[in-house]
Amino acid sequence: MPLVGGGHLPEGSDGQARQGIRRLHVYLIKPSKYDDDGYVIRYVRGVLPSNTLACLASLTDDLRTGHALGESLSIEMTILDETVQKVDVDAIARRARRRSDTLTVIALAGVQTNQFPRASDLALRFRTHGLPVLIGGFHVSGWLALMEHLPDHMQVLVDQGVTLVRGEVEDSWESILRDALHDRLPPIYDFSKRKPDLTHQPIPRVPSDYMRRFVFRKFGTIDAGRGCPFDCSFCTIINVQGREMRHRSAGLIEERIRHDYHAMGVNFYFFTDDNFARNKNWEAIMDVLVRLRRDEGMKLQFMMQVDVQSYKIPGFIAKAKEAGCSNVFIGMESINPKNLEAVGKTQNQVEDFKNLIAAWHNAGIFTHVGYIVGFPHDTPESVREDVRRLAEEVKVDMASFFILVPLPGSLDHKRMVERGDAMDSDHNKYDSFHETFPHPNFPPGELERTYREAWASFYGPKNMEAVLFRAHRGTYWDILKNYFWYKNALIDGQHPMISGFFRIKDRTDRRPGYAVDGRWAHLKRRIPEWIRHARGVWRLLFEMEEVWLQTRRQAWQRIEFVKELQHRVANLLIQIRGIDYRDARQWLIDTLHQFRGKDALEFRQHLDLMLRRMREFDAKRALTSIAEHISAIQQQIEVQERLKACTTSASRMKAKLASFVKSATRQAVRVVSPRTTSREPLARFWDRTIANLKRGKVFRINPVLFAYNFVRDVRLFVAFVIHLAVAGIRRDRLHG
Repeated sequence: MPLVGGGHLPEGSDGQARQGIRRLHVYLIKPSKYDDDGYVIRYVRGVLPSNTLACLASLTDDLRTGHALGESLSIEMTILDETVQKVDVDAIARRARRRSDTLTVIALAGVQTNQFPRASDLALRFRTHGLPVLIGGFHVSGWLALMEHLPDHMQVLVDQGVTLVRGEVEDSWESILRDALHDRLPPIYDFSKRKPDLTHQPIPRVPSDYMRRFVFRKFGTIDAGRGCPFDCSFCTIINVQGREMRHRSAGLIEERIRHDYHAMGVNFYFFTDDNFARNKNWEAIMDVLVRLRRDEGMKLQFMMQVDVQSYKIPGFIAKAKEAGCSNVFIGMESINPKNLEAVGKTQNQVEDFKNLIAAWHNAGIFTHVGYIVGFPHDTPESVREDVRRLAEEVKVDMASFFILVPLPGSLDHKRMVERGDAMDSDHNKYDSFHETFPHPNFPPGELERTYREAWASFYGPKNMEAVLFRAHRGTYWDILKNYFWYKNALIDGQHPMISGFFRIKDRTDRRPGYAVDGRWAHLKRRIPEWIRHARGVWRLLFEMEEVWLQTRRQAWQRIEFVKELQHRVANLLIQIRGIDYRDARQWLIDTLHQFRGKDALEFRQHLDLMLRRMREFDAKRALTSIAEHISAIQQQIEVQERLKACTTSASRMKAKLASFVKSATRQAVRVVSPRTTSREPLARFWDRTIANLKRGKVFRINPVLFAYNFVRDVRLFVAFVIHLAVAGIRRDRLHG
């Protein structure tokens, strides 16, 4: 079927708008996906809102306020994100029938490949009620970008009157809705040839009623730019949004941030650009944030996605820190050079990874990397070793693991189709945590097992403790909360990026082909799941409490002081003539990164090793001046330790927190003994107690010890919860 360009039928094909229509009601719907049992994945509270919905909401609102479709036509808009809201097709259809003067348009937006089966089912149900339906997103745009003909699963939709939308609609949203009003929606829109100039387009707007369905309501998303200049074979961005970078106006972004801050309290943004470091307006946007924070007192923070070369851009990291960047997501993908070469990610140089992570850490910004399992040179053994190195050598704070998937729109998918390679026909599995093609190095099922093992290994207690111990003062609780989010998702076997809190399974809303259980049968299925989840959450709470106890006694002032000394020592040693600068610099980065966040005594003891190591670079040169500098630094450390002894934790807390928060935190500190660094003794006591109860040996349980340990455990838990609850306020004050 040929693609229709521009979206308009020939002039005169339908000259009149629908008669009697005075109102246009647009439903912007982001479909979810099905789980392995055929239930729609939905949560009571979500974590990541949809930027696509925010973009379309701002475009629709702009048409409404500007009366672009006519002064007499009113426009209504309803946003439905199926990951946190129920899409009741029958109720929407009944409402549409009751309002004869209203045209209801269904826009299924931002549909990814793993969501397309669900989107198709919704579209066909809406069409049975006679409603006009549009489907857009990466699956449609990606498939049509590299394939010449419609696949069967799209042809079925077109045959039923569903309109497919390829490309970005900033320049075309008005014409699409106008076509709907005139009953002339074509089978396919193709806007891929003209990528919209984003400079003056409306900035994505996050409706407050939508954000109430998420854990963090003060969260906003903005795609400050689109496109990517690189050539990764597994990526769909370059074939959907293009290789040419396009950017939004820093002035319009400033207006949106200021408005949302005062109107809705939005103080944290995710810049969803695939690579913010390649946005030519990055400095202007960061200058906006610096000015808002400094001159207007806005306590703004943000996160962004960058590439592994970002730390080499002059002033980029320093400006990001000043602008309020708290964490960065980095597309590292693999630390195996052969894998990176095989998939065309030649911009990633493995030898840069340690420098990259150390540079962000030294700015007090925590790092989150994407890591793909299933590249051509991966094996179960190599993945295990890579995950170990990622944690222990590269020292990233967080990692999101994905299984390699040949997504439509990627060069990988096109090549596999052309070769006739086997691929799973169920697009619901194309979610990056299911196997979708046979891998020569992994027997069936082994790739998924290796993937799950990577999660369990990286997010084990020991690595979480290591990360939190070296974490920057201002990011400690951010990292800990993210660990909660990720490990909670893993309890249910979901990927954190699509998960939320408190899963809902609608009994009657199940994938076609799966039986709809009766109420009693559904309840019998759900009760064991609730129990398993409750047990998992209970274990998680105590696991994270133990991690907190192991890492809570960080001397923040000492850590910051030692960090400054580390920089001074590094500068001294690197400036010595006669040494190999690259070798010395790499060794110093490795050494200082390893001891980042350790206390002054350990650092002082390590200075002698640094001195001996430096002699290996230039054995003949006298290092007297270096020894003198080190001696002076040692004296400063000792002075700092004496000064710190005069400063109590209570006084520091009093200066930072408001009266209510100060009181709650002091109570939390009082109930936890300074000597308590682990709940292992308590855990052993409860294990023995439970074992005795199971054997019926109640007489072996000491009632005094039972009461004492029970009270002690409750006090520890309450202290942990209080610290966690006030962490957001503490973070705002530290970053503000």
